[in-house]
Amino acid sequence: MNMKSVVFPAIVWLPQTLWEPDPHNAPRCGRSWHALRRPRSSTSAAAEVLSSASQPAALAFPSPPVPPHVSRQLLVDRKTVRKLRCDGKLAGVPMFESATECVPLLSMARRPNWWTVLDEYVDGLEGRVSILEPEMLFGKRWRVCHHDPAMRRLVVRTFSDRGPLHRAYDVEYAARGHAIGKDRVLIELKAKYPASAGLKTVLGMARLEYPGK
Repeated sequence: MNMKSVVFPAIVWLPQTLWEPDPHNAPRCGRSWHALRRPRSSTSAAAEVLSSASQPAALAFPSPPVPPHVSRQLLVDRKTVRKLRCDGKLAGVPMFESATECVPLLSMARRPNWWTVLDEYVDGLEGRVSILEPEMLFGKRWRVCHHDPAMRRLVVRTFSDRGPLHRAYDVEYAARGHAIGKDRVLIELKAKYPASAGLKTVLGMARLEYPGK
């Protein structure tokens, strides 16, 4: 029996290296064959972990609150007020406290006679602080710190009206006070004017004898 010989096509297995294009002969289109065949790998996960571990993490902590500014003058004034309170001179005296100031708010005696004006200025009335003390410690601030505009105007106007008697004491004390003391100056100044004279009369006499600048 004649059988026709069957010819099967030969299958030849070629190694991968034989059918891969030669990178040296591959067409260049701006990138090499290796670049086209195997893209550049990004940083490995292990490298990223090492990189992140070597850099401190930026933790978002809230910034501390900024402390309020306290002026040096406020600290001095508060210390002064504390001392006046310890001395019992601010009983019943209201206080003014702001971000920069702390001063006593004094009210001046209403309808006084002229020697009471001197007592209020030099020694204070009813055990309270004298007008002379806050004037020396706080300047005119004790007169202008009242929240009520009407009260502020009243204190400023009253202080100005009684200024001639205040000035009389200031002049006499500056001349002899360090030698004889404030009490002696006050006694001699009271003896200078008639006790029966009214406040306006003595203020007029003091204004002539101790003129303002």
